[in-house]
Amino acid sequence: MRRVDVWVAAADEPVGQPAGPGVLDVIERARFDALTHAPTARAYLALHTLARQVVGSIIGAPAHAVRFDRTCPVCRGPHGRPTVIDHPGLHLSLTRTSALVGLAVTTVGAVGIDVEQVSAATFVGFDEVALHPGEREPGGLPTGRGGRANATMWVRKEAALKALGTGLRTDPATVRTPPTGIPTVVVPGTEPLTVTDLVLPGAAARTHVAAVAVAGASAEVVMNGARPPR
Repeated sequence: MRRVDVWVAAADEPVGQPAGPGVLDVIERARFDALTHAPTARAYLALHTLARQVVGSIIGAPAHAVRFDRTCPVCRGPHGRPTVIDHPGLHLSLTRTSALVGLAVTTVGAVGIDVEQVSAATFVGFDEVALHPGEREPGGLPTGRGGRANATMWVRKEAALKALGTGLRTDPATVRTPPTGIPTVVVPGTEPLTVTDLVLPGAAARTHVAAVAVAGASAEVVMNGARPPR
């Protein structure tokens, strides 16, 4: 069975023990220490703690001992898509806003997850930044879409681009929004991906949207509780 496990939690929700900056590695701690906006820092810590606890539970290691490789394929800097050292068959993707954090983990292939606030997709000029020319109204007229529709298109694209490993190095305005549940070539010359919209828990469903993309055919998407397995 093809399966993608997803965790979505409030950024200020306890995610288990151990918690706090001490669970982070040197690279994560440096980034955390550089964040001066408190909600952003809180979300960063919650997300990376969650990722370490989930991956640790899968590979049988303490959260602080999980080793990630983040080498960027372009510049070789430590800010690329994270992979788990010594576990190449385990694929993961991370996402956060100041209010929510999300994690997708699978063994079926490359994966991407994205979560976004609906209100963040209502700015003037969204169409030019986020939409393929074929998705815009002729003559630049307002499309009449609401923020939820805009945000849904955005998270589907970003989840797909994360799964491809390029992220926003690929201009989202150069690709069409992938449909859900259908294997689709999002960027010419790359492998097909299947995108699934996520049903977010509780009040988050009113304020946020999210999507996950996985290489190849569709997979069962399992929404887990905020706390990782023990």
